[in-house]
Amino acid sequence: MLESRFGTSYGMFNARAHAVSGSARVCERADSTKKPTAYIFIAIIINDVLFLLTRIYCLSYVVIANCIANDYHHATILPKCGLIREVIKMNNVMALNPTDYVGVSFWVLSAAMLAATYFFYVERDRAIGKWKTSLTVAAMVTGIAALHYFYMREVWVSTGESPTVFRYVDWLLTVPLQIIEFYLILAAIAVVGAGLFWRLLIASVAMLIAGYVGEVNASDSSILWGGFVIGTVAWLYIIYEIFLGEASKINASEGTVASQRAFNALRIIVTFGWSIYPLGYLWGYSVDGSPATLNLVYNLADFVNKIAFGVVIWSAATASSELPNESNAVG
Repeated sequence: MLESRFGTSYGMFNARAHAVSGSARVCERADSTKKPTAYIFIAIIINDVLFLLTRIYCLSYVVIANCIANDYHHATILPKCGLIREVIKMNNVMALNPTDYVGVSFWVLSAAMLAATYFFYVERDRAIGKWKTSLTVAAMVTGIAALHYFYMREVWVSTGESPTVFRYVDWLLTVPLQIIEFYLILAAIAVVGAGLFWRLLIASVAMLIAGYVGEVNASDSSILWGGFVIGTVAWLYIIYEIFLGEASKINASEGTVASQRAFNALRIIVTFGWSIYPLGYLWGYSVDGSPATLNLVYNLADFVNKIAFGVVIWSAATASSELPNESNAVG
């Protein structure tokens, strides 16, 4: 009887969900000539997600009904259903402690990276020429980071351990993309040799691999600090290249107002913003020795260096599109 009642409710909710989804799609098609393609695409995704959540919500009634029907006369009804018991256990584990500031920072970063990705993608329409590519890369950086932060926050909240592997996979993808931004800015206003691209890319990858090897072998002090030294040297080489090397010379001689402003801001971020990472490494493994401190510092650094990095690109791209001389130079 209970199962029949909840089954009827499920059917009613299911039919309503289909109706809502269908009407939404009709509206989208009817209004497609008036909305930008990006907004229609996003609206369809949101609609499909809501529809999926509705289906899950309705199916949960059927699951609970089966549990109640099978254990209706027992004092503990829900815990006797394996599926519900596991869901309750997971819910208890994943509950975020308000005093867990590291866990809170993971959740804040997840939302911030996702919002930044949407913003940079939509703002591509305001950019011109090769600046569109730079904004696309900025959106890729925050999008990849958002994906990994979803996983990292679960690892931290459920285990209290540092999500080292997820973090370095994120950095291995996003840091080289950020370094490539320097090349893209210069390529937008001048002919740049491929050698500069490869030098910056190899230095950024070497920095990350050295740091990863050091952190996953933290019990061996020689590997831990050897990785730190190699990573720091690679970072210092990147700083040299963007301040005194070929990249800096091209920017000074051929850069437009917008590109020079972006280049100068980005190298300040790479110098001072990226310094947070080795400082966190030092503090986390020599002074404090706490995974909480290490992850809190890393999260702060990612917030500054990924989102602020993209905002600088966005500012230069939109400024360039508003100046006639800059538009001709970039196109």
